Amino acid sequence: MLNKSFSPVSILTTTSKLFETILNDQLYAYFENLFDKLLSAFRKGYSCQSLLVKFVENLKESLDKGHTAGAIFMDLSKAFDCLPHNLLIAKLNAYGLDSSACDLLASYLTDRRQRVKIGSTRSEWVELKKGVPQGSILGPLLFNVFMNDMFYFIEKCVLYNYADDNSLGSFAPKVDDVMDCLKHDSKIAIQWFLENGMQAHPEKFYFMLLSPHNIGPTSITLSENVTIESEPFVKALGVIIDKNLNFTEQVSISCKKAARQLNALARISSFLDVESRKIIFNSFIRSNFNYCPLVWHFCGKQNNAKIEKIQERALRIIYGNYESPYDELLMISNNCSALVGRLKVMALEMFKSIHHLNPPCMNELFKMKETPYSMRNPLKFVQPLKRTTNFGLRSISYLGPKLWNELPIEHSNIAYMSIDAFKMFLKSWNGQTIDFTNHYV
Repeated sequence: MLNKSFSPVSILTTTSKLFETILNDQLYAYFENLFDKLLSAFRKGYSCQSLLVKFVENLKESLDKGHTAGAIFMDLSKAFDCLPHNLLIAKLNAYGLDSSACDLLASYLTDRRQRVKIGSTRSEWVELKKGVPQGSILGPLLFNVFMNDMFYFIEKCVLYNYADDNSLGSFAPKVDDVMDCLKHDSKIAIQWFLENGMQAHPEKFYFMLLSPHNIGPTSITLSENVTIESEPFVKALGVIIDKNLNFTEQVSISCKKAARQLNALARISSFLDVESRKIIFNSFIRSNFNYCPLVWHFCGKQNNAKIEKIQERALRIIYGNYESPYDELLMISNNCSALVGRLKVMALEMFKSIHHLNPPCMNELFKMKETPYSMRNPLKFVQPLKRTTNFGLRSISYLGPKLWNELPIEHSNIAYMSIDAFKMFLKSWNGQTIDFTNHYV
């Protein structure tokens, strides 16, 4: 008997994948301008970081104005396996594909069967009547097509989507307005999931309310039987977001994991050469702080000091050097501090925005300076005005332009520089000219 707790992975031939690639390229070009700018999965230039940065920046913008912000993080089960084929084809037709194109994609989706094999024992064949083939090339794009129309139903909130992760954000001067918007659109979202054959679990939704004022614990009622309490922090796409936006919990968990791995490296370091130790450090320990660094960059001086301490200890173990200062260890290893490393990531995102390599949700965070006359360094960003330090000055929309405008590089040359050339510049930059006392953490 087929165990339905396992997600099937389609076994596809090379010929099938060649045809899928051709169809995927054509469909992607067609749908790219139809997809919402906050539909973020399986799209070129989009990432978990770009969506989370947009989400956190929206929160900080609201709090900087003295307003309240709220979010509902929605839970789905086996979303890729739940898409009804006939409904997906109907949506493709509604988006403008003609009958022959819909028939072709219907033939691709239907008449598929699956079974489970354990040793020499095989289950019976079961026909797949819903879901997109996992492990296929077309599957992710078709899933995006299916999810995109949800954006048309949400009325009062902002919907942030990454594959089967959906979150609603509401921003308003008053707490009651935020709560009303979240209740209204949560019910719409739950109904949309139900009508589209997806399995939502409102009792497993998470709710967070953020305010510059002390409003205490709050709950929100999504239905007659479901009321959820506000959480002090929520894990979204692998990053722990807390109601104070200082990311202490995120840094604490990352540091504890890195410290355990570092202890393991210390125990076996005598059996490894320097290069092997560096590989382990970069692959396992340093990688704890490389996931979505711009989201949690403003973690505060104390949290940043913890990260630097982990890196310092790692370098001492790698080189067996327990006497030189941290700055010398960084020079010996041809590395930069963890803080400068995150600033390099930020500078690269600014470069991408100038060259329109970032998704629109990132590009709209920044505005280029416009002048009626020729400037020596024309590619500079407008420095936005902010009201608060915690939420305004410690935001990507503020720090990104400030960092870019202070970089020791001739900005007039940026227009002709490739991204690889800019990355080479960043490798040679170690934070000179930057005053780190001005809200860089």
